[in-house]
Amino acid sequence: MEGIKSLFETNVFGLIAVTQAVFPHMAAAGSGLIVNIGSITSFVPTPWGGPYAASKACVKSLSSVMRMEMKPFGIRVLHVALGGVTTNLPQNSASQTDANPPNLHYYLPFLQIALAARNKTNAAGGMHPDEFARRLVSKCLDSWFLPTTWWTGAKNNLAWVLSSLPESIMEHLVGLFYGFGAAIPRGAVNAGKND
Repeated sequence: MEGIKSLFETNVFGLIAVTQAVFPHMAAAGSGLIVNIGSITSFVPTPWGGPYAASKACVKSLSSVMRMEMKPFGIRVLHVALGGVTTNLPQNSASQTDANPPNLHYYLPFLQIALAARNKTNAAGGMHPDEFARRLVSKCLDSWFLPTTWWTGAKNNLAWVLSSLPESIMEHLVGLFYGFGAAIPRGAVNAGKND
């Protein structure tokens, strides 16, 4: 639980604290731009990524509310639905959540499939951080059109398409990719618990 609390402290409470600090200055100036870094996982969550996806769903919701509340002060809010960027996030997120969740034994019958899918996704590569920074600055300086949510990074097109599907279909497809397509026989659960 400590890792999950730390995740929310950074992704949600940190965002709120920084926004509260800069708001008076932007409001006094009558303009400003707040950029909240979200994730495609707030639209398309993946197995074993629940806490991270939930924290980024908070970022998405906060961005929507901030946009409405800050508009009268001339402050714009951009939510970035960030896909893959080549960082240490996969390694860091593994260390921030429980290495052995309490009910892991329930998943043993298909754990290898799910872990292989996650590793394949993480190894697929992402946008270089310098490229992301260049594109973000360019997007922020585009005074003609600023979307409410900007999709960028690796796999953002696939995530956008998946998020456009009915939720049950999206969850089914993502679940299949991670090996969650079939029910686990009851005996397999009990057998895994004894290992």
